[in-house]
Amino acid sequence: MARCPKTAAEAWKRLDKRLSEEEKKNIREADGTFEFHFTLGLWIRNNWLYTGERENLESLMKDLGEPEFLMGDMASSAILEAYQKHLKESINNEQH
Repeated sequence: MARCPKTAAEAWKRLDKRLSEEEKKNIREADGTFEFHFTLGLWIRNNWLYTGERENLESLMKDLGEPEFLMGDMASSAILEAYQKHLKESINNEQH
């Protein structure tokens, strides 16, 4: 299995498995994602972005709707922001 997911759905599935309910709640309720830059963001950079799987990363960025190819901090920030949005949307869908 590739280390870097190719799609947002695959990324969310992996993050959902990796994170506890409390961690997901903290991300969902946070005002932005900066506070996760050196924790989950660092894990994303080390385990997904710096693996040499450029094709997968390009695919993931495209699936996230990024207009240009991002790397490093900008890519992990885009992933975190999109994941936070996903978590907020999932809780809203469960409530309706």
